[in-house]
Amino acid sequence: MSTFQPETDSEDELPPQWEEKATVDGKVFFINHANQSTHWNHPRTGRTKSVSKSLPFGWERQIMNDGKVMYVDHEGQKTSFTDPRLAFAQEDSDETAEFRQKYDASTRAMEIVHVLDLSAIVTVITGANSGIGFETARTLAFRGANVVLACRSMAKAKKAVEKIAQVRPSASLHPFQMDLQSLRSVKECAQKICACFEKIHVLILNAGILDWKFELTMEDQMEKMIQVNYFAQVYLAHLLKDRMAQTSNPRIVWLSAESHRFAPLQSDGLTKSGLLGTSEAKFIPIDAYNNSKVLGMAFAIEADRQWRYPWGIQSFPVHPGNMVFTNLMRNSFMFRLLFLLVSPFAKSLEQAASSVVFAGFAPDMAHSGGTYINNCFPCEPGALPRSDLARSKIWILTKDILQEKLRDIDPDFSRRPL
Repeated sequence: MSTFQPETDSEDELPPQWEEKATVDGKVFFINHANQSTHWNHPRTGRTKSVSKSLPFGWERQIMNDGKVMYVDHEGQKTSFTDPRLAFAQEDSDETAEFRQKYDASTRAMEIVHVLDLSAIVTVITGANSGIGFETARTLAFRGANVVLACRSMAKAKKAVEKIAQVRPSASLHPFQMDLQSLRSVKECAQKICACFEKIHVLILNAGILDWKFELTMEDQMEKMIQVNYFAQVYLAHLLKDRMAQTSNPRIVWLSAESHRFAPLQSDGLTKSGLLGTSEAKFIPIDAYNNSKVLGMAFAIEADRQWRYPWGIQSFPVHPGNMVFTNLMRNSFMFRLLFLLVSPFAKSLEQAASSVVFAGFAPDMAHSGGTYINNCFPCEPGALPRSDLARSKIWILTKDILQEKLRDIDPDFSRRPL
């Protein structure tokens, strides 16, 4: 994995009488007005830089009568003679080059994609009706993305669409009903999504629950938390990966949690019963939640290894932030009160969504699949997800469990590679 270093602004600052410009195809060049010369390399760092080939969403390039280029921001109702892409110019590098940290815990999601035009992108977000999922959907819709909001009820999905459309009437939003407590519902929703979209560029597995009582799902008879947080989302990714393989640089973002490090599930517990969870008598809510997150973390990293080269799909586990006030705690008054009290010191939803958007859309991560992202920065995951043997075993057990549960719902599942 690449070495990440903090970014410094001083060395990137241009000397006096120098100006930075960009060609239409995204190559940055430097003009020395003192001697009327142009250069491809930065006068201080000696490095080359580039920008996106397309203007940010809502911008237009116009040639004036005197030959000058003017940039029009139709969204912000303003004009500029400065190319807006230059604010987000990046140094050219290969996959092994050093990568500089540009964002941190205070970064808002909109800052990650501010320069991007996502109008050709289709992204599917589970649990997009509230919290981090909604904020992610809102951010991407503002940059022109075609956003599929897959929510437990159609009413909630439509309400989220209406809320975003109030501030962005032109947003391309598509509500779908998908109940992760039902593998049949997941399959039906995936079929409808595939019928509407030939390509899917980014899948964001955001939905999650934290329940305080042991409960089995009605149809599939799995402990509810492990099905919603893990098995159902694995199945959805499996069903959509063919559509994702039709695009260049498709990505899956799996929302995990730093608390995966405290999961009681260890290598010696990697059995079918270990993955499915304990009995009601031994059920401890926070342990079951952390187990679901460590499994998601391990599967996300392994999915990058299994799916990148056959299908080009990269996968990123992401921690959005600690104690972010969302609906995750809706079933516990005490935890909601605790999270509310610490909310002034925790990330806002905009900040929590930044790592999600960073993993899914930042050009910096185009070749970094399998990396755990926390605060828009690569981090080392816990011991279990780091183990090649453990991840491989989790992959096989997950397929075996789903195969048993899908025998009547999806008979073809056993004949397709997970």
